[in-house]
Amino acid sequence: MADSDEDYIGEVSEDEGVNNVLRSPRGEVPASRAKRRKQRGGAEWEVSRTWETLVEGADGTISSTVEGLLEAGKRKRLLRDTTPLQRGIIRHLILILDLSQSMAEKDLRPTRYLLTLRYAQDFVGEFFEQNPISQLGVLGLRDGLAVRISDMSGNPTEHIGAIQALRVQDPKGLPSIQNGLEMARGALLHTPSHGTREVFIIFGSLLSSDPGDIHQTMSTLINDKVRVGIVGLAAQVAICRELCAKTNGGDDTRYGVALNEQHFRELVMDVTTPPATYSQKQSTTSFSQFGMLRLRYNPPSGTSQGSMANGGKPGEGNEPTQQPETEIYVRLKSYPFILDQEFAKGLAIILGHPDAPATETEIGRSDDLVLQAKCFYFSRKEKLVHPVNFAAYKAWLNSDPPTNTAEDEAIGTTSQQLKASAADIPSSTEHTIQTSGLAQEPTYPSSFAHIVELITTGQPIPGIQQIPDTVLKGRDTPSTKPKRRKPWEKEEAGETSQA
Repeated sequence: MADSDEDYIGEVSEDEGVNNVLRSPRGEVPASRAKRRKQRGGAEWEVSRTWETLVEGADGTISSTVEGLLEAGKRKRLLRDTTPLQRGIIRHLILILDLSQSMAEKDLRPTRYLLTLRYAQDFVGEFFEQNPISQLGVLGLRDGLAVRISDMSGNPTEHIGAIQALRVQDPKGLPSIQNGLEMARGALLHTPSHGTREVFIIFGSLLSSDPGDIHQTMSTLINDKVRVGIVGLAAQVAICRELCAKTNGGDDTRYGVALNEQHFRELVMDVTTPPATYSQKQSTTSFSQFGMLRLRYNPPSGTSQGSMANGGKPGEGNEPTQQPETEIYVRLKSYPFILDQEFAKGLAIILGHPDAPATETEIGRSDDLVLQAKCFYFSRKEKLVHPVNFAAYKAWLNSDPPTNTAEDEAIGTTSQQLKASAADIPSSTEHTIQTSGLAQEPTYPSSFAHIVELITTGQPIPGIQQIPDTVLKGRDTPSTKPKRRKPWEKEEAGETSQA
């Protein structure tokens, strides 16, 4: 009879009054009801009546039950994904909180703002418990700007104190996701590459007041390898889903919308689990490396480079050939660098005065700096296969060159060209240049090194006016005002105080 009574109670509707239900003497109706609901597979949206399963502790409180629920939530997060993946040990995460006027809504008790601050403090503690050697920073979105709440550090007490200080403030203004992401990217820009770069946003609005194109910021985050995760409190926003999907390699599971307070907490605490790392290098275990024979063609010793270029293998005629070093050195030495304006401008930048081209005296210098510039410029100008070796060229210059060589002829030809170009200038022009040069003031030194050289050698520096030390005598006038007394001096008899 008792079994039939229990079966009859199982079919009773929940809408009926509790007083109309026949109870067993042992008081096991709530437990059996929950058991039967579990057996028949209730929906997720049905009320689970968790308050009926609470058990008081020995001290008369339910703290032990609450702790058990929290531990069950942790085990659920750990057992959710058992796939063996490589996860980042050192994490660098920026937590961005929405502090706009939309956080004043009361759909989440007591308000979105206060609940977010409470869960943010719990998140900081859980984050450093799961990731003890990681770094965390906190930002806020308010009045269309991004405000810094706490700097990047590994001290959870500092972050929790900064978040608690926000309770005295009220949410206001509109949020700006772009400004928050730009500030977060700046904070993560100098973090080491062996750690992860993450941004976690708790967003309670349906819009974002951005000053520019957020898609450009999105591309910058992708290039800097910054992952973004968002938890929404109002509804799903398209730009938030796109942001999470593109910065996580197409995976949009890092974006979720909270349904209630418990779901909100679960979404926030899921971020404490380190994300999976993506390998940038291709695995070499899937390929078998083996050697390949290479056929190398060695031309006969009597064949010249010209014959090889013209009558050799097909496709080798257009390849540049390296000329003998002595011939290159002769051409380099005889190259008219004085007439090359491009070289003069480049040398002026090297010497430290980019506003004016290098003079003939500076181009004709034989120090290592100018010679290296000439070797580099000549190699690029002539498109040599191998650049001119500066050390070998300097040693060749220091050695005694043979007489009546092609170098002398080239130098003579260059000097004749310079004399001919100088002879073409009319004498009146020379007179004008000399006259204007004498009329103008002396120019300043070309570089700081030139000034130092003039000072060390005791030579006058051109362009600097010498101001004589002149002392004006006989023009001073005596003071007519009485002497001001010090604060600690006493006023003498008959003396009046001055303002």
